[in-house]
Amino acid sequence: MHKIPLLIVEQDQLTQKSLYELLCRSGYHVEIANSLQESLTHLNQNLYQIVLTGINGKDGFELIKRIKERTYPAEIIILTSYGNIELAVKSIKMGAFDFLVRPVEDEKILSTIQRALADKPLSDAKPVPVKRFSSKDHTFHGLVGSTPQAKNIYSLIERISDARTTILLRGESGTGKRMVARAIHGADNRRKDKAFV
Repeated sequence: MHKIPLLIVEQDQLTQKSLYELLCRSGYHVEIANSLQESLTHLNQNLYQIVLTGINGKDGFELIKRIKERTYPAEIIILTSYGNIELAVKSIKMGAFDFLVRPVEDEKILSTIQRALADKPLSDAKPVPVKRFSSKDHTFHGLVGSTPQAKNIYSLIERISDARTTILLRGESGTGKRMVARAIHGADNRRKDKAFV
């Protein structure tokens, strides 16, 4: 079985080294990016299940946005030195899995990663193709594609997005149920600005 791929996006060298050693010892396949641009290069070339980032502010939000635009998004865990509630809420609303404030124990980091992986397919499963980061791609509330089949899905989402009833999404693990759920949430003007649970 392959090691689970994980990307650390962190500018501080000591934090990088500490996280890298912790996660390698824990059995993950770890790569490092020092900036937003470098992380996007990595994400265009590889399929990560987890992105652990210490980038704050505008670049941090841009990283979350870009990852969530992918066809097969990684789970994002924010690890920051700034315990700002507004920053945490905005990050979670944009799609981050969790927001951890340093100092944080190693066990907490590892347990958060395990929780983030709980709903994802196995690392050796065959995911859908990765979306390259390009502003020219056709997107619909985070979903990508312009085929007739994709447009049929978009039309269906628009018709049901304002339903005041439970919507059941069925499918194999890794087929995009969570992405469709987010698209339904985003297509409804009454709830798109509220938390996605």
